[in-house]
Amino acid sequence: MKKGLVLLMLCLLPAMLFGQDKGTISTEGTVKGEQIYDIVEQYPEFPGGYSALTEWIDDNLKYPVEAAMDGIEGRVIVQFIVRPTGKVVDAEVVRGIAPSLDKEALRLINIMPSWIPGRQKGKAVNVRYTLPITFKL
Repeated sequence: MKKGLVLLMLCLLPAMLFGQDKGTISTEGTVKGEQIYDIVEQYPEFPGGYSALTEWIDDNLKYPVEAAMDGIEGRVIVQFIVRPTGKVVDAEVVRGIAPSLDKEALRLINIMPSWIPGRQKGKAVNVRYTLPITFKL
């Protein structure tokens, strides 16, 4: 019985030590030495909200000809950083479909207007944002 309890404690010890919240917001990475937040009190927002974002994407998306001819559809998942100024930077494809659609998704993100920045403790901060771009014929 004691061996079982000791074994259980040894198995749980790494989870207890490394799984504890250190009292900070979940962060990962930096932008020029500045923290990037994944979780914040107030998330970044496209000017006009989500409906304005979807309308902007619809207006600016240019379906690649070769993808349209091949009948390729789907969703490209793009991740980027919204800076404290609202500028969108460091866009990358997290999950792609086809090179031409991935390239168009990145083009779209890189020409976006500035967002309303995310905030943590009342201060504008860098926030990592994930956005699906849907391509449908």
